[in-house]
Amino acid sequence: MEITLKKIIVLIATFVLIGVIIAFDIYIIGDTFSYRYVESGIREGYMTASLEGEGVVSIESFQVKDGEAVLNLKAIAPGHCNIIIDYGDGENNAFSTTYYVNSLHIITKDAPIGTFNKLGLIIKELVLLLFFVFILSVANAVISYQRFCYSYRSVFYTGLSVFFGGLSVYESLIQDVASPNDELYLIYYRAMSVIWGVAWFAFPFVILVSLYMIISNIVLMKREGVRLVNALCIIVCGMLIAGTILGTQMYTLLDGLIDVHSSRGHLLTDYVESLICLFVYYFESMFLGTFICLTKTSKRLPDFDADYIIILGCAIRRNGTLTPLLRSRVDRALWFADWQKKETGRDVIFVPSGGKGSDEVMSEAAAMRNYLLEKGVDDGHILIEDKSTTTRENMIFSKKLIREKDKDGKVIFATNRYHVLRSGYIASTTGFPIFGVGSRTVWYFSINAVMREFAAMLYIVKTKHIIILIILVMLLSFMAFMGLSIDMY
Repeated sequence: MEITLKKIIVLIATFVLIGVIIAFDIYIIGDTFSYRYVESGIREGYMTASLEGEGVVSIESFQVKDGEAVLNLKAIAPGHCNIIIDYGDGENNAFSTTYYVNSLHIITKDAPIGTFNKLGLIIKELVLLLFFVFILSVANAVISYQRFCYSYRSVFYTGLSVFFGGLSVYESLIQDVASPNDELYLIYYRAMSVIWGVAWFAFPFVILVSLYMIISNIVLMKREGVRLVNALCIIVCGMLIAGTILGTQMYTLLDGLIDVHSSRGHLLTDYVESLICLFVYYFESMFLGTFICLTKTSKRLPDFDADYIIILGCAIRRNGTLTPLLRSRVDRALWFADWQKKETGRDVIFVPSGGKGSDEVMSEAAAMRNYLLEKGVDDGHILIEDKSTTTRENMIFSKKLIREKDKDGKVIFATNRYHVLRSGYIASTTGFPIFGVGSRTVWYFSINAVMREFAAMLYIVKTKHIIILIILVMLLSFMAFMGLSIDMY
């Protein structure tokens, strides 16, 4: 718990740092304005600048040299005024430009959300800070995985790495794609639009993956029956696609409720769109993080020094034989035992673990024992645990059984690939940090299983997700508030 709080404090401190740097730009740098006039008619000693209206800005300097005039202003108070530039050629060639000072003492030209000198600097700072959070997330993911590969903290930080990595790359690619006038509005627009921009950039990939997952669910329901749990991919993919599309329809939905064509209405609509896309992209990132960690842990093999292999049970057929899913787990345990025997000469004791369901003719452990005997395993190398009904009970009851027989024996477990991560995590929470080996699963079943593991990850570390989302929503809301108040004097 202490480590978790430290990580949260570091993340909060990072976001506070973002606000402090931007505030520094706004209050220290933003109250000055420098504008360059480059025209053929500019003559040194003749061109002048005069102020029309007092108490809003002051002309700090006006320099004319080598065909270029540089006007430097400083904010005094909110409001607007005109600066008159006279070419001094005796032909009444003069023009007036309006400058605005908003409640934050930011000077803009031509409009309350007009030209702003320091936009490029702030955008570059945002890119650097996003990249810093990305590096911080990657470092935490690597450290968590090295400490214990079945940690859901590793999954969480891997998902965060995907989230902030995508934002960093996208913002880096488009940071120079801005108006040549550097409108102040872009500070707030870019901070929000990068969210829906990344979500839309990922949308084609989401469509392709969703089609594959939906097809897998259709095949699964044909093979295993129409049940809500077998339609999990269809439900989640439908929500992600609908959320992304909904995030582009706010102008239509909000038109009539607010003036979506005004600067405030435009920004408020962007805020609602970005808020929707924020949740969509966040959960897409977490799903990808879960998939990455599932893949890594499923391919990791324990050391060949095991004394016991717990085989995690699941449903058996009505006649007491193993389903293909359960048979693959037992076959994987047999494969590991054979390989270990060849590599080190060590034998293992198989611990089939699983109780009897209300609709089963025998316990899952007994059914696995029969299969092991058919495969030539000596009955003296089988230790049955037939009381458990959940993965947690598998680990608790098997541990008790093994430790009564051998206090120091090395233990691993066998299950399906998609189930290795959560099984290892559950084992660690029972004080039994062991490693596992995973078997292959048919494609149409494994995709839905991965989605279930994703849902489990969201639930297990739900507090962290809630905290991160609250911080992100607060930052997005703050930027929107800044934008909405920018033309208020």
